[in-house]
Amino acid sequence: MGVSREVQDSRSTVVDCFLTRRSRGSLDGSVHTSGDVLCVGPYHVAFWHQGMIYITPLEGPLDDLVKTVQAKVRLENHGHRVAELEVGDE
Repeated sequence: MGVSREVQDSRSTVVDCFLTRRSRGSLDGSVHTSGDVLCVGPYHVAFWHQGMIYITPLEGPLDDLVKTVQAKVRLENHGHRVAELEVGDE
């Protein structure tokens, strides 16, 4: 069964909150942010450091959702610089 439109919209809102450094969680709790770190489940997928957004390399059971969330950060970054961390940079 697919994810409802309301849950998809709430996940998108969480990414927007991360980009404006506000805390929020999605309706299903799968995506959440403190405003400084963006998480999918227990995994950190992006974070702020010195005014820049860093996207962390991550593969695992939530891979499709992680890719969707990270793509939204890249596309809707509100003019902030975004960097991709490589495996081993963390």
